[in-house]
Amino acid sequence: YRINGYYQLLDLDGDGQQELILQEGTWTGVFTMKDGAVKQLVSGLDVKLCQGNILAVTRDFLDGNKAYLYYRIVDSSAVLVDYLRYDADRNPNNPWMKSNDNSGQDYSMDKNSKMEFESIRNKYVPIDMPMKPVSQYPFQ
Repeated sequence: YRINGYYQLLDLDGDGQQELILQEGTWTGVFTMKDGAVKQLVSGLDVKLCQGNILAVTRDFLDGNKAYLYYRIVDSSAVLVDYLRYDADRNPNNPWMKSNDNSGQDYSMDKNSKMEFESIRNKYVPIDMPMKPVSQYPFQ
């Protein structure tokens, strides 16, 4: 199997170990090394790197609802720092919710105003990240 995608190596948590950001088609995965083994940190169809080395993952659901997950890399793990969900099925009059403990579990979701919801989303500013073709990676 040959990957025809793109990559970037960045130290996202300042530990001296570069993380691998790999894109193939519309899929993006972020990986690191932990105890000599490859570890996947996050992945999905909508993964972006934001200012402050925050990874933003958006999940689109078939019913039009969305989840917005924001992670910081700490000790080779993806730690959820904000979890937002737009869920018109759960509450059509106020579909903007935030996890009160960043677990991403239904029981932890609090209602939010649209303005508060957008304010949280807007604090995570995606950055343009130049990607390199995997075919040009210096394999040895």
